[in-house]
Amino acid sequence: MTTRSIRVPDDACCLDCGYSFFDLTSDTCPECGRAYDSADSSTYFTRNSRRSWRTGARPPSSVDALIVFASTVYVLNDVSSPGAPSPGVWFYFVIAGIWLYHLFDCIRRHEACRRDAPRAARDRKPRRRTRWQWFVGPACVVLLLPVFLRSDWPLRARFALSRRAFEAVQ
Repeated sequence: MTTRSIRVPDDACCLDCGYSFFDLTSDTCPECGRAYDSADSSTYFTRNSRRSWRTGARPPSSVDALIVFASTVYVLNDVSSPGAPSPGVWFYFVIAGIWLYHLFDCIRRHEACRRDAPRAARDRKPRRRTRWQWFVGPACVVLLLPVFLRSDWPLRARFALSRRAFEAVQ
């Protein structure tokens, strides 16, 4: 019995791990288990091709999610500290830019996951469960929306949390 290799370009590689598909006999990557279609060039990449939209078919990176979370915590701390020196308006524009980038990146990635679902169903190994990155952005928006609507809940929460410590010292 002879094994046939699947017809892909000689320099075709996996979108996830970069494994070379040269002389493969199956339609899944032996390194990471990602399925690919030899007739669809967006399921693999070559040296001469541009990256496909399929490379975005994964959750936002942990670094992006942590940056958005840290900036949210900073803003909540700054809003709940009356009388403390503020870094300036330009700093809040930078933070708003970070949040907008994260929002549009999440929308793009969600659309890529939706479009990639039929191919992802053929993967040999299921992807790691990294759903928490999807919820960081919306959770930060929910926390900050009342702040931008002129609510003083961060100040009240900080006072309520520090009140017992203040009374213990007194």
